[in-house]
Amino acid sequence: ETEKTWWLWPIPHVSWLPTGLQTPFAQASPWRSLMIYASAWLPVCAVWIGCTRRRSLQFLLTTIAVNACVLAVVGIVQRFEGNGKVLWFIPAPASYFVSTFFYKNHAAAYFNLGLALSAGLAFWHFVRSRRRLSKSSPAGIHAFLAATLALMVLFSFSRTGALLMLAF
Repeated sequence: ETEKTWWLWPIPHVSWLPTGLQTPFAQASPWRSLMIYASAWLPVCAVWIGCTRRRSLQFLLTTIAVNACVLAVVGIVQRFEGNGKVLWFIPAPASYFVSTFFYKNHAAAYFNLGLALSAGLAFWHFVRSRRRLSKSSPAGIHAFLAATLALMVLFSFSRTGALLMLAF
């Protein structure tokens, strides 16, 4: 019975420190609570600090857009090869898989988000280069990424995805 129950035992304390309890770490403890909450709070703080810097946010969004485009290229190549397997070696659970997504509407939603992100980055870079009178900018690269993602949305054969892309 003592293995399944636990008790709080008062421990001697220093008079100028608040009183404390000695508890089993595996079941409950202030340090355990701190570790649990810190594991969620510290990444939020790190993302907040990173995203409040323009350069960090720009790098993060560009990385996400490039990732979506690479996944779209994989999907386009798979669509033209037509071997019916995910990443050329995993048997597909259904015939309507797209790239690494098993359901075409999920793929279209992801690629639409990537398309919106790429188009937004292309517009931002274009306006910024016009304002600075720059001779070149990465706006063309982002426009190419957006076109590739739009093509993948069409190749996913998702009617809802295509309608949402046209609405965007």
